[in-house]
Amino acid sequence: MYSIVITNRNEPHLNDTIMRAIETSDCAEVIVVNDGACKFGRVAGVRYETPWKTAKGLQPARDYGIEIAAHDHVILMDAHMQFRDGSGWADQMTAHLVDPTTLVCATCLSVCPSSYRFVEECDHCRIMRERIEAHGAKAPAMPKARYGARLQLLESSKDEHKIFASHWVYDAPGEKQSILGGCYALSRDWYMQGLRRPWRNMRAWGMSEQTLSVINWLFGGRSVCDSAEVGHLFRRSGKVPYECGTDTRQGLEYNYGIWLNRYRLLDVLPMSPELRERMHYQLNRNHVRSGMRRRVDAWMTDRSCDEELKRALADCGKTLDDYAEAWDCDTE
Repeated sequence: MYSIVITNRNEPHLNDTIMRAIETSDCAEVIVVNDGACKFGRVAGVRYETPWKTAKGLQPARDYGIEIAAHDHVILMDAHMQFRDGSGWADQMTAHLVDPTTLVCATCLSVCPSSYRFVEECDHCRIMRERIEAHGAKAPAMPKARYGARLQLLESSKDEHKIFASHWVYDAPGEKQSILGGCYALSRDWYMQGLRRPWRNMRAWGMSEQTLSVINWLFGGRSVCDSAEVGHLFRRSGKVPYECGTDTRQGLEYNYGIWLNRYRLLDVLPMSPELRERMHYQLNRNHVRSGMRRRVDAWMTDRSCDEELKRALADCGKTLDDYAEAWDCDTE
């Protein structure tokens, strides 16, 4: 038995995702957690929760859904997913939870935004490719299957110094450095008691995979990408319901939340003083330049949840330096 938790922030494909998840799985319950006041149509038999009126972010919404789930095995998913009939994707994922310390993500395939079908099975996409080729042009390559992620602890780019940057990997299913994608499975008890609810005090819609995967490894868990294939609607930055331009208040709140998540994760993780100094130096350069210090510092005053997690991680016997060595991460 397992629960499905879907987080929603004004998603236009929410009902499609709910119906396909129900039709293709044997889930015991579906819970939709709305991140703030949202517009949505209801599906019979689905439990809808709006725990706060003002948006907080993906992480606390997922945390809330896990907390109220009735079953220990929980599948978390985005509100823009697609599933094949008869694929057994949910049973295949939850089978890994015989070991409760395992985090599982599905293999992510692209969904056509027009037909809302898997791209490789979509007539609309096929016709568009044929038209492009008929005009003598080379049709774009089919999207690759995505198998979890690789993390860089420190990465410099032209615009900023990134902390815990994620990059998709395309090789094969198996144990990965970080789960990434739109559909995860985990043990509720392990998340609540073993990991001390690492998403509880985060904000915005970002850094969720890094936070969960790194902390899970430090506590002795594994992150696995399964061969079960699910469809995910990939969208460009700025084209998603929870994010908009930085010249609006909503966009500013979103960006502040991302910085907060980076600071919180950097603060709770055990590491050598030298690595912490380098990471703080890089992050502070972005933070000062972005002009977000006052808001982020104000949010950082709520430390009760973080201190509990920080103490537990300090006692776990591993550090971020061990993590970097195990996964050959660049820390320079």
